[in-house]
Amino acid sequence: GEQDCHRNNPIIRWFGMTGNMPKTFSGFSIDGLHMLRHLPGNARIEKHTIRDNRMINRIPVIRVSVIVTLFLLLAVQLSFHEMNASAAADSRVDSMTLNQQGVAKANAGELKEAVKLFTRSLRIWNRNSDAYLNRGKIFLMKGDQKQAWRDVARAIRFDPNSSEAYLVRGMLRKNSGYFSKALGDFNKALELNPNNLEVLVKRSALLFDGGRPDLALKDINSLLQTNPGLVHAHGNRAYILARMGRHAEAIEEFKKVLALEPGNVMAFKHLGYTYAQLGQVKKATKWYKAALKAEKDDVLKERIKLALARLKPSKKKSR
Repeated sequence: GEQDCHRNNPIIRWFGMTGNMPKTFSGFSIDGLHMLRHLPGNARIEKHTIRDNRMINRIPVIRVSVIVTLFLLLAVQLSFHEMNASAAADSRVDSMTLNQQGVAKANAGELKEAVKLFTRSLRIWNRNSDAYLNRGKIFLMKGDQKQAWRDVARAIRFDPNSSEAYLVRGMLRKNSGYFSKALGDFNKALELNPNNLEVLVKRSALLFDGGRPDLALKDINSLLQTNPGLVHAHGNRAYILARMGRHAEAIEEFKKVLALEPGNVMAFKHLGYTYAQLGQVKKATKWYKAALKAEKDDVLKERIKLALARLKPSKKKSR
């Protein structure tokens, strides 16, 4: 009867509809289909119904096949991703190795070879921030501001927490005359790494050049509190004090430089200049002569001789 019709009907079996089912589904009359099957001369309808029933009976097998296929595809995809991840890891290792080799060449003074190694490193892994930064430093040393800027910008892009990258960008901005932006970069570098001594030195020089020797001296004092043995820091403090007119303090600082590095030519020259500013010609002459003896550059020697020559008139006047 109608219950048998519901059991054999392919539409009902597919969607699992039994019991209180509506009389129509997708525009077809269920009662009409039941009557149509039992009308004489409709064997074709019966044959199609049997074939549809067989296809419906095969659906669980088809579902299993689909699931197995999807599982295999997923396994292949995961394997492919693992291979890609492994290859990417190997590429990063190779890139970092080339970067280290480039650093060694740069330290040895072979800048051209270093640039080649950094470039090879970036061809293997183009997100290597250290390689960009190191290559940018060399371009900065060579005076190629444009290329240095590009490399440092990429270094910051791929590693925004690199104190060293902000330091180099600050130097680039200082060279271009953007003092406020350079100061911002130096401040950011110190924020990321408060122990970066080079940043304090560079920021101090920037502040001094910007007309703030008081702030420059503050940075140098902070640096020397934790690192009292830094020769260049004592030299910078002495120079700042001398330019501020605090000559007696400057002389003491220059002597500290000589205590740490007895043959420091810059200390000799600055002591000569400072004593000259105080009008102490004899002591100025002594230190200028020491500088002349220690200096190896012929051009700089001529400058020291000129400084000595300027002392003679004042010496005669003092008599």
